[in-house]
Amino acid sequence: MPALHPQKRNRFGSLCVLLIVSAAAHAADTTQPNLALDSYATAAKMIDIGAGHRLNMRCSGQGASTVMLESGATADSMAWFKVQPKIATFARVCSYDRAGLGFSDGGVMPRDVDAAASDLHALLGAAHIKTPIILVGHSLGTNIARRLADRYPSELSGLVLLDPPEQNAAEFSADYAKDEAGSLPARLVFVAACEKAAEKGELEHPPEALKSCLRGPDPAFSKKLNTAIHTNHLRPVF
Repeated sequence: MPALHPQKRNRFGSLCVLLIVSAAAHAADTTQPNLALDSYATAAKMIDIGAGHRLNMRCSGQGASTVMLESGATADSMAWFKVQPKIATFARVCSYDRAGLGFSDGGVMPRDVDAAASDLHALLGAAHIKTPIILVGHSLGTNIARRLADRYPSELSGLVLLDPPEQNAAEFSADYAKDEAGSLPARLVFVAACEKAAEKGELEHPPEALKSCLRGPDPAFSKKLNTAIHTNHLRPVF
């Protein structure tokens, strides 16, 4: 590689220093609590979807139709904290905590895709959300969104699937499906152990074998928000 002219070398060195300093500053900023997220430390609006089951929902923005956000796996409405405000600038948008997540009550068992789709259908009616909606699902939420679309097609005018999981994996990767099926029983045993510990109030100071039941505090969140999340995660329904 040819040597750089002294003046160019100095500029190149200055640019490297600037990038390093900027990266360090950005890293430092990410460890500072984002107080704007403290709105997620409390429930927004609890909607009774029937039989005393309430789901926490937060809506913002205005528009003729509603964009409904369906979170993935164990995520709640806070998963959309960057996305929802942007959509709210041009449309009405709502996110919610599925049963057992965030501030929502537990729901009808078993908690599967059908149950989640039924809850979402009930939520739309109980919250008087005008249909058809644009439904956005992420990861596991895409399966719930697809199930709602299959069962209640007239309630959707649009369907957006973000990072959907593979479907019918055994048809193209038998080994992958076999490995997943083989590891599932152990995962379910661990989750059941976490649930029993939660019922006994042991997760606040869990034994060594159950320390990974819950995550630790997030440095990007305030103490208030971390406390709220931890309290919600201590519930057996979670």
